[in-house]
Amino acid sequence: NPHKSVAREIMEYIENHYAEDIDLETVATHFGYNKNYFSSYFKDVIGMSFITYLNTYRMDKVDLLKKNKKYKDKTAEELIKMCGFSTLEKYYRIRKANKNRD
Repeated sequence: NPHKSVAREIMEYIENHYAEDIDLETVATHFGYNKNYFSSYFKDVIGMSFITYLNTYRMDKVDLLKKNKKYKDKTAEELIKMCGFSTLEKYYRIRKANKNRD
């Protein structure tokens, strides 16, 4: 299925670049799509919006780093920023919004 192949490539791109300042437009452009088409395509194939996927991926990474002894000397803020969130406030706002969805 060509859609699954492209989706896998997109997810790999996110896995490799989640810590960077990426957004819908950056990733859409990288794959040669306009952002509106890409947004719709991503939601159809992955089953959630791009930003929800990216933020969930980043939050999962924060959780993994917090459990990793290698990063025990890092502050929560450092770990959060290492995972691509620009500020603590943004991270906690997104975390709270996602808890409300559970």
